[in-house]
Amino acid sequence: IDENSGDDSRWHTGHELQCENYSYILDKVLEVSWLGVIFKPKAAQTLRKRLGPIANLLEKAEATGRCYVYEDDSVKGRYSTIAPPILAGLSADVCVHGHLDSGTAALECALEGIPTLLIDREGTIDSKLNELPKGKVVFKDWPSAIDALLEHFNTPEGVPGFGDWSSIIDDLDPYRDSMAANRI
Repeated sequence: IDENSGDDSRWHTGHELQCENYSYILDKVLEVSWLGVIFKPKAAQTLRKRLGPIANLLEKAEATGRCYVYEDDSVKGRYSTIAPPILAGLSADVCVHGHLDSGTAALECALEGIPTLLIDREGTIDSKLNELPKGKVVFKDWPSAIDALLEHFNTPEGVPGFGDWSSIIDDLDPYRDSMAANRI
C-alpha cells in the first residue's frame, strides 16, 4: 500500500522514493520464483507515469502472473484508487504499508488481523506506531522487511509475532466492533 508521491519532494514523498520502493519489491518478485505482490497505490491513475522507467519493471513483473495492481479509479472525478486498503490486505498473506507517518491503511488491515508491516524510510519520530516491534512490524528499509518476510514464509509455522499489532491495537481502537465510522 503506498501513499502516493508528489512532484516536489519538499511537500510530499517524491517520485524518486516511490520508484525505489517499487523497484526493490519488483526486483525481488522477479528474483524469487514463488513470491508475488499486490500493489494498492493511493493514486493509480498516475502510478505508471510517476514510476518513470520503473514502469517497465512493473510490466515485467505483471507478465509473470505474480504481480497485480489495483488500478480501478473509474468513479468520475475520483482522485484515489477505488479499491479500499482492506481489499488489498485481504488479497494478500501479509500487508506492507510503505510509510509509518500515515498508517491508517495499515491500521485498517491490522484491525482485521492481517499481518501488517510498516516501512519507515522517512524516520518518523512521533508516532504511536513506533511502539510496534522493530524487525517484526516496523522496518527502516525494504531489504530488511523483505528479508524478514522471506524468513517468515520459509519458516513452517511462520515467525512468531510477525506483523502482529496486538501490543497497541486496543489503544488505537478500544471498541474493536467495526463501528468507528458510526461513532465519528
